[in-house]
Amino acid sequence: MLEEAVEDDFFAIQNRFKKGIFSCETALFLLNLTDRTPNCFSITFPQHYNLTSPKRAGIKCKVEKNNLYSMGITKVKTIYGNNVYCYSKEYTLCDILRRKNNIDIQIITTAFKTYINNKDKNIHILSKYSKQMKVENKVRNYLEVLL
Repeated sequence: MLEEAVEDDFFAIQNRFKKGIFSCETALFLLNLTDRTPNCFSITFPQHYNLTSPKRAGIKCKVEKNNLYSMGITKVKTIYGNNVYCYSKEYTLCDILRRKNNIDIQIITTAFKTYINNKDKNIHILSKYSKQMKVENKVRNYLEVLL
C-alpha cells in the first residue's frame, strides 16, 4: 500500500474473510440507515464456518443457517469507492429486530425512519423477509407507526 493511501478497513476485512457478509450495525452504516460509525465490524458467516480467525481479529461474528445466510446479499460501495458485500436494507431491518442482536432501540427507530423516507424502499420484500426471519409482528409495528 502506498504511504499516502488511506486504508479501507471494510474492503480489507472483506478480502480477508471472503465468506463474511457485513450485517447488523455495520450494514446499517454501509446502507446509510444510520449515522453512527460502528465501533466494531459485525459480520455474518455461513453455518459451520470456523470463527477462530475473525474473532481473533476483533470481529463481532454471527453464524446463520444457509437459507438465511444467502438471502438478501447486496453489493455496496464503501466511502472509499470499493465494493463490499452486506445484507440489503430489508434484510438488515429484519435482522436487527431479532432478539439475539440486542441493538439499541434508538438505532432501530432511526433506521426504520430513514428507510421509510427512502425512495428505493421495497415494503413487499421487507414483509417477505420478516416472515422468513420470524419478526413479522415487530416489523409491522414499526411500519404502522411510521406509515
